[in-house]
Amino acid sequence: MIDVLALHRDLVSIRSVSGEEAAIADYVESVLRPSGADVERVGNSVLARAGSGACLALNSHLDTVPAQDGWTSNPWTPVVRDGRVTGLGANDAKASAAALMVAFLQAVADGPPCELLLMLVEGEETLGVGTQKCLAHLGQKPDAAIVGEPTSLASAVGQYGLLIANLIAHGEACHAAHAKSLGRKNPIWTLARDLAALEALDWGDSSLQPTVVTGAQAKNQVPGTASATLDIRLEPTMTPEAAVARIREVVESEVVVHSDRLRPYACPEGAKLLGCVPEPHFVSRTMSDLVFFQGIPAVKIGPGETGRSHTVDEYVMESEILLGVQVYGQIIERYGEVMR
Repeated sequence: MIDVLALHRDLVSIRSVSGEEAAIADYVESVLRPSGADVERVGNSVLARAGSGACLALNSHLDTVPAQDGWTSNPWTPVVRDGRVTGLGANDAKASAAALMVAFLQAVADGPPCELLLMLVEGEETLGVGTQKCLAHLGQKPDAAIVGEPTSLASAVGQYGLLIANLIAHGEACHAAHAKSLGRKNPIWTLARDLAALEALDWGDSSLQPTVVTGAQAKNQVPGTASATLDIRLEPTMTPEAAVARIREVVESEVVVHSDRLRPYACPEGAKLLGCVPEPHFVSRTMSDLVFFQGIPAVKIGPGETGRSHTVDEYVMESEILLGVQVYGQIIERYGEVMR
């Protein structure tokens, strides 16, 4: 059987910044094909299927964010010291990808207890295009899914959504010196009142933060419009539509939705998958491809810690990867048992 730690180091050593996943997809394909599983490419994502019965998808991503300045070693040369593996993507999410690959290969060798669908995808760090394309390619949705991301091997049974909206206040452009005498409306005042009204709202476990504010291009000009970008994190019971309606109730500005595709996710209550994944169960605030499994029982779980992701000198512990293989194998076995 493949050494998961060697496999993980190989994955880390292959540069795979989003949009540059061809080489790592070639490597993953070469590792999976000898297993006898049905392996195919969808762009630079790799799918592998084996077994029959209820279908459990094993999803993670091959791409990474770009390396930031400040690394003390080559980001694509894994450095192992005292059981710590440092390298870009070592934690997010090549630890999950390696552990899922080995758990899948072990299940194939032993005889899969259900249909297993390994999905190692491109483009997760940008727009989630890999998972979306793979699900569209498959046509039929899996019965359940595991999404491999660093969660310290706790089970994220829900995930916050992300809504990006723009407040646009309309006014009348003019020279700042003449605005009062001309009776011109300065949209910045409207925008300021609206932002204050939104700050006063109780969003509960959800949150709203203005992140970008724009007005005139010149310091002595009243703008014709002023705008603010809103970053809204939605807990699983709040829909984007409900959030937008709440905003419109208290603002004068126009509200324009920029993006609502990353909707909140909650694993359906009573799903058999919930009994197959370890405690503790929690709701994750970070984005992942879990969002694309709407209506499908799915859980985000994987080795590593989310706080290490996208950091300089990103790392994961070898012990975490080894435990990840064990936990994924147990989930596969339990899911096969409950779905027989």
